[in-house]
Amino acid sequence: MKSQNKIALITGATGFIGSNLCRRLLNLGYQVHILSRKGSHTWRLDDILERLRNHVADLRDRENLFTVIKKIRPDYIFHLATAGIYAGIHLPAKDLIEINTIGLVNLLEACNQCDYTAFINTGSSSEYGLKDKIMNEEDVCHPLNAYGISKYAATLYASFTAKTQSHPIITLRLFSPFGPYDDKSRFVTYAIIQAMRGEEMQLANPDSVRDFIYSEDVIDAYINSMDKTSRHKGEIFNIGSGRESKISEAVSKILELTGSKSSVIWNAQSPRSWESVCWQADISKAKKLLGWQPKYDLNSGLIKTVAWFKKNQQFYANQ
Repeated sequence: MKSQNKIALITGATGFIGSNLCRRLLNLGYQVHILSRKGSHTWRLDDILERLRNHVADLRDRENLFTVIKKIRPDYIFHLATAGIYAGIHLPAKDLIEINTIGLVNLLEACNQCDYTAFINTGSSSEYGLKDKIMNEEDVCHPLNAYGISKYAATLYASFTAKTQSHPIITLRLFSPFGPYDDKSRFVTYAIIQAMRGEEMQLANPDSVRDFIYSEDVIDAYINSMDKTSRHKGEIFNIGSGRESKISEAVSKILELTGSKSSVIWNAQSPRSWESVCWQADISKAKKLLGWQPKYDLNSGLIKTVAWFKKNQQFYANQ
């Protein structure tokens, strides 16, 4: 996907996937603008911040948001800003709805000022709720917590806007990304840091399952989607590896790659009501319509991730 001096706007750029997307788009030659809230931590972007055009804006502040978007006039919008779940804890429901749902509504309406080529919204596998089989985009969603509800509402609104106003908007429904710059409270990063330090891991049920997807594959999905949104307005695409893995498998591989003797205390955390019996993405739609498929499995993704953490321990030294 050639840039041709096009303007890309990223919300959530200071986060895990957003920061990786910034790097990819800069390397492809795009002029990258980001929205960040006042006081946002930019450690993931410090080495490239001078190459980005940073705009301080809160998605809940409609007036300022409209002003900023009118100034930027982006060709491509990547909406990754979210109030999420970390270590099983999320913000109060009011904040989740204001940020995840109303924030998306405000951004879409602000972008109506622009003749944009693509708006790529970011969804979550948490929208599905409990399932006992592989998750397909046509499944009925029954999210089990306020986070999942707020994300599902945003996905529905994005699809509604695309189809009723004929705007080039799609949603990528991410499963369980991992990789460089991930948050220290997320499972894979936590396990790698503890293993490298030789410290005890306190984890939940070893048989809990996830569809882990390496961050480079996730970024590929965003890039592949850029020139296809107008053909698939309002569509939702699962972005996962298409494989299910127990978290105990990931821990074993991390211990092997780090040569760690860390002890693992299983069931140290209470069972979570939103743990699904099956957590696996049907990615056939993304393969067919977006021309995308993951290049990494869990093992190869962990090899690259652990290598990155070994070289970049300074980012997490005091965390």
